[in-house]
Amino acid sequence: PVNSLLIGNETYLKQELIGMLNPSSGGDMNSILVVHLIAAKLNVEMGSGNGSIGQTISAADVYLESGVDDRDYAEELKDSLDEYNNSGEDVCD
Repeated sequence: PVNSLLIGNETYLKQELIGMLNPSSGGDMNSILVVHLIAAKLNVEMGSGNGSIGQTISAADVYLESGVDDRDYAEELKDSLDEYNNSGEDVCD
């Protein structure tokens, strides 16, 4: 549905995004967060509703752009995105 997405402050092309969706060995929490962020952005693009998840998507982008390594916060963002991605509907932040 898209040819590129902005993740943090970087634009990634479709092939790069596909590669990011298949981390070789599970990856660190930031890599896992990126996978859920890509899925959430694609779900929004496909019309599943933006609603309150937009705040979490923005927070995840800002966090990734910052370069900060805060595993607990990254996991909190990942959990919210995961809930949204797997619920079939919009969820509260």
